[in-house]
Amino acid sequence: GRDAVSGAMAAMTGRESPALQSHLRRLLQVALALGQQVRRSTATQKILSVCWEVVYWYTFAAMMVILPFHQEYADSGAFTVWEKVKWSLRQNLLFILFACGCGAFGVFVLLAAHRLTFDSLTGFAIAASNAFGLCLVLLLLGYGLVELPRKIWQLASAGSHQKEAQLYHSIGLHAEATKASHKEVCRQISIVREVSKHFLRRDPLRKYMDIVESAIDLELEAEVLASNESYPGTACSYDFKLQDADLEFEYADEHQLGLLRRDVRKAQENFAREQWRYLTLIRGGLSQVHKVQSNSPRELNASAYELENEGNFLLNGG
Repeated sequence: GRDAVSGAMAAMTGRESPALQSHLRRLLQVALALGQQVRRSTATQKILSVCWEVVYWYTFAAMMVILPFHQEYADSGAFTVWEKVKWSLRQNLLFILFACGCGAFGVFVLLAAHRLTFDSLTGFAIAASNAFGLCLVLLLLGYGLVELPRKIWQLASAGSHQKEAQLYHSIGLHAEATKASHKEVCRQISIVREVSKHFLRRDPLRKYMDIVESAIDLELEAEVLASNESYPGTACSYDFKLQDADLEFEYADEHQLGLLRRDVRKAQENFAREQWRYLTLIRGGLSQVHKVQSNSPRELNASAYELENEGNFLLNGG
């Protein structure tokens, strides 16, 4: 430090030439500056190391505990905060126990086959965690590296046979998915209305049944359960064969009503999502037809209003 530099400078006998003394002073000052820089660099490295540890363990805790807990909590159909917390903890504990059980079984098999020893368990755990991280990265990056460029290449040339085939195939798949989700939302809404008939006003579970019924989208119910169809195929005309006796005993407690609430909410969300995807593909097909058949930018601009009207017609049930 500075004390060492001062001692070294004081140790000079004075017999040295002024030039040599000047060089020695500069060398000592440089050594002092390098020592201070090394200390600052070491302190910075310690701070960065601590920050890295905090970020690493926070992301690990978020991936394994916080996000799964929040997901199950939001997905729960329970009626109180405590019931939602218990549902989330139960679901996550079951998953963790299942994963740990599978891992313990795999380690036991490796130990029994003498391909793994107790001394190498730590290294095996580190290698397994790194392999899991690499597989997860490959899975997440796979869509952007493979699927996205391939889809852009398939949609590159307007009016090509390949693009038309790919578009028609996607429309057909989403049409089937939309029909299946439509059937499921009809079934769930029908179950809610039928179950509601078994709970009288003085029934202790009536308040929970009211909450379940309030989760139904009335506009969606009017659309899918309409008796007079404005457009063919849009109303619910499925025969679910709902038995009153089965419904009366199957939904006889608060937990089962919470599951019913969750099912009807997920069915409505899934139907809205599939319907949006299907209509988006239909609009893309109409836009593709306009681009191929139009011969000038003026015709493209003139057809934009027609395309928007056709898309609105489809959104309204056409």
